[in-house]
Amino acid sequence: LLHQMELLESEPLQVRYAELMELQELRDQAHLNMEKNQKQMKKTFDKKVKFRIFNEGDIVLKWDADHAKPGRHSKFDTLWSGPYMISACKEHNAFQLSKLNGEELPIPVN
Repeated sequence: LLHQMELLESEPLQVRYAELMELQELRDQAHLNMEKNQKQMKKTFDKKVKFRIFNEGDIVLKWDADHAKPGRHSKFDTLWSGPYMISACKEHNAFQLSKLNGEELPIPVN
């Protein structure tokens, strides 16, 4: 009788263990699907994106991110400031800008 009770007690543990293993397999499959979808989205994005190369001396406009938010500008406000000249190219696609009179902006932009 005691042996039968031990078998009955261990049976739910085995079922639970099998459920946990199946859950881990489902998580692994979901992770693989997520990685696959992210790669596909990157591939689609990279097809449409236009990479621009800027050099020192180029004249550019700077996006005014503070005014770009809804409610911060009116319909006819300009969302670009400038023109500016690129005075130095920094790493990670960052640039030191200066006004056309030579006055440099304090913070690099990208």
